[in-house]
Amino acid sequence: MFCVKEVKVMKLERLIGMGVLALLFAVGLFFSCAKKLPQYPVTYNAQIISSLDPETVLVRAVGEWENNDGAIVEAKLNAMWIVIQNLAQTEQEKLKVEANKEAIYKDMDRYVTLQGTPRATRTPQGKYRVEANAVVRKKLLEDFLSSAGYIQKREEVIEALENPSIVVIPHETAKGQAWIDFAISEANSYFTTRKFEVLNPDTVEQLYKMAEQIEMVEGLPQDPAAKIALSIGGDIYITVEGKFEEGRVGSDKTVKSAVSLKAYETTTGRLIGSSTGFSKELVAGPGKDRVTISEAVRDAVDKVITQIMDYWKSDLKKGKQFLVFIYGNFGDLERQKKLSDSIKAISSEYKRETVTSKLMTFRIWYKGQSDELLFALQDELKKQGLAIKPKVQNRKMLQFQVE
Repeated sequence: MFCVKEVKVMKLERLIGMGVLALLFAVGLFFSCAKKLPQYPVTYNAQIISSLDPETVLVRAVGEWENNDGAIVEAKLNAMWIVIQNLAQTEQEKLKVEANKEAIYKDMDRYVTLQGTPRATRTPQGKYRVEANAVVRKKLLEDFLSSAGYIQKREEVIEALENPSIVVIPHETAKGQAWIDFAISEANSYFTTRKFEVLNPDTVEQLYKMAEQIEMVEGLPQDPAAKIALSIGGDIYITVEGKFEEGRVGSDKTVKSAVSLKAYETTTGRLIGSSTGFSKELVAGPGKDRVTISEAVRDAVDKVITQIMDYWKSDLKKGKQFLVFIYGNFGDLERQKKLSDSIKAISSEYKRETVTSKLMTFRIWYKGQSDELLFALQDELKKQGLAIKPKVQNRKMLQFQVE
C-alpha cells in the first residue's frame, strides 16, 4: 500500500510532465504560426529612378508575398537586387552573386531604407503586394561586394587599364548655350568624385580649338568631339546635351531639366553608353536653373558610369586600344606584311583599318602605355630592316613614318 507522501510525489511528477508537454506544444505552435519571410529576391521587380548623390540611389521596388510583412521585405530585397545588377556586370560576377545570395542579402537593412509608407494591395491570387520608394546605399553595397570578392573593385579595373581617361564635350546642339559650361563642370566633378581620371580643358571654346591640332587623315574619326578627345588623349569622350522645361503649378512658375550623355570609344567612335538624367520640378527662382541642371547631370552620369565600367571590364583582358597611323611607301605587299607581322608580335589583338599606297591604319590592343607601344614597335620593325620616325603621339594615338 502506497503512503500519502508517495501519492503526492507521483501527482507532482505527472503535473510537471503535462506542463512540459504543454510548453513544447506552445513553442511548436508559435513557430508554425510565425510569419515566413523571404531571404533573397524572388520576383525581381524594381527600377532605379535616379541618383541622389555619389553614394546613394533612389529605387522604385515592388514586393509580393503571402503576408504583408513578407511583401515589404521582398520589396526591399528587390531594391537591393536591381542595384547589384548594375554592379555585377560580367558573367563571372553574376554567378558569384547568385551562388552567395543568402550571405549577400542577409544584411538588407544595412543598405536599404524605405521612403514613406508602402502602398499595399492584394493580387488576384490572394498575395499581398506592396510598392515603395527605397534609398539604396550603392557605394556601401559596392564596397561590400568587392571586399568579399564577388565583384572586381572599380579601382582595380581602372588601375589594370592604367587609368583610362574621360573627356566631357558639348554636343553640337549644345554649343553656345549658356548652361553648357556649368553642366560640363558638374559632370567632370562627379566623375572625379567617383575616382575617374578626367581631362578637363579650361573652356568649351578651348576644346574646339584643340580639334584643329588633329591632322585630317584617312581612317581618322572626323566627328569634332572625337577629334577633341584624340587631340588630348582621352580614352572615352562623352557628349552632353540637354533642355529646360518651364511649367506652372497653381500660380507658381516651375522649371525642370533633362540632360543626355552619350559615351563613345575614342579610337573607334563606337557608342558604349547612353543615358538621360532628369531633375525634379522646382519653383522657378534665382539659381534654380543650375540646381536642376546639377541634379539631371548627376542622375545621367551615375547611369553612364555603369555602362562604361561594363565596357572596361569586358576589354580588360585585351588591354587598352590605340589608333596607329603609319605613313610610308606601301605599294609593296611584302612591306605591308612586315608591318602587320610586327604589330601582331607585340599586341594582344589588332585590326587593320585602312590601307593605301601611302598610309596604313591599325587599331591595336596593347597592355601598356603609348610610349611603350612605340618602343616595342620600333624594336620589332628593326628586325624587319625598317626604321620609324614619330610624328604625333599621345595616350591614345600614334602617327609615325616608316623609312
